[in-house]
Amino acid sequence: MEQQVIMFEDEEQNNLKSIVKRSYFAVKKRFPSPTKGESVEEYTQFIRDETLLEIAERLKDIALKRQKNSIDVLYKGIKYD
Repeated sequence: MEQQVIMFEDEEQNNLKSIVKRSYFAVKKRFPSPTKGESVEEYTQFIRDETLLEIAERLKDIALKRQKNSIDVLYKGIKYD
């Protein structure tokens, strides 16, 4: 079985390296403190869950961009640097 080599561009590599930290800070910016009646434990769990969702969304965006670029190169002859 042939092993596939995955190459990432510099921008993608930087996005992947810092995706957890940037996702966490984006969520904390949107939800800076617990809502009224929410315990610290509930808020911490909420932030964790939202951070995981944010990471998934960012990974999806990276994958869709790669897919679009591949399709453009393959079918339209457009090259991205």
